[in-house]
Amino acid sequence: RVDALEGPARPLADVASVLGREIDVKLLGDVASVGQDEVMAAIEQMLSRQVLVEISSERYRFSHESLRQAIYERLAPPRRKRLHRAAAESMSTFFRTQREEHQAEMGHHWENAGEHARAQQCYLPAARCAASRFALEAAEKLYRSWLGLGKGGTVQSVTVHHEMGEHVLMVLGRIPEAMEEHRIALEESRALGNRALAGRSLLALA
Repeated sequence: RVDALEGPARPLADVASVLGREIDVKLLGDVASVGQDEVMAAIEQMLSRQVLVEISSERYRFSHESLRQAIYERLAPPRRKRLHRAAAESMSTFFRTQREEHQAEMGHHWENAGEHARAQQCYLPAARCAASRFALEAAEKLYRSWLGLGKGGTVQSVTVHHEMGEHVLMVLGRIPEAMEEHRIALEESRALGNRALAGRSLLALA
């Protein structure tokens, strides 16, 4: 289906695969740096080839996730990295007034663009937002994504271990895992010589 696409539809399918299963038409054009007329012509072709299905006048979805994944995996790694960077940069301005709800997506794109510090700047507020809404599985994933991108043994990493233990794992009833997060926080706090954070860890463990 994808190989049968002609003209700009083929590279736009590549960009769409980076953006995810659902695609906003205006964002797609912004990331690809093409006009909306060209985008809509490509969308029409992808609809006719059953690559996409319509959700609304401005949103479309890949007909199958496996199809999106196949397109994505065929991208050369340098191009994939460039597209993720373009997606993150576009989203940071495109969703300026809705930034909070798109932080996790932007973190994903920055991470895949190799910008780990910028990904962390998105993952942490996204994790806190998810925890405040009791979307605890999502919050855990985002906290762990943050931890996976940086070195431990910092004040911020101690805080993240505390938050995941207190606000996610304890609430989920996963007590041994919560205690493990506080033990890690305690070890890092002691290595930093930060008695206040160490005291918080001891209190949480108690």
